[in-house]
Amino acid sequence: MISLDDFILDLFKSNWHGRQSESLELAKEQLHKNLTDQVNGYWSGHTAYYIMTHGGFLVDSKRKRVGNAGLAEGKKLTALGQMFMDSMNTKCDDKDAEKLKQSNHDALINNIIENTGGEI
Repeated sequence: MISLDDFILDLFKSNWHGRQSESLELAKEQLHKNLTDQVNGYWSGHTAYYIMTHGGFLVDSKRKRVGNAGLAEGKKLTALGQMFMDSMNTKCDDKDAEKLKQSNHDALINNIIENTGGEI
């Protein structure tokens, strides 16, 4: 059985020309961006759309605008697409938490340096 990560990278290696086909992280970031754009009513290029629909992440349908909210009806994530997006959102939350932790650490160090005249 192939892992989801291997499947995504294989999709990009087979269909995409660029850095995203060489790196799992870049491929996943690209897929996340394209899926987000599609469910929010924005356009994606042919290759990106092919990867999303033929990869089983997105249900193909005609786009129908909903009011002035910028939302679109019709483009829906599959169960696989939702699972992928959930995993990426969790990962993004973890990255944000790590950035905050590093930022707090840096601020603490700078505060110590300022309060000790640069001598620790």
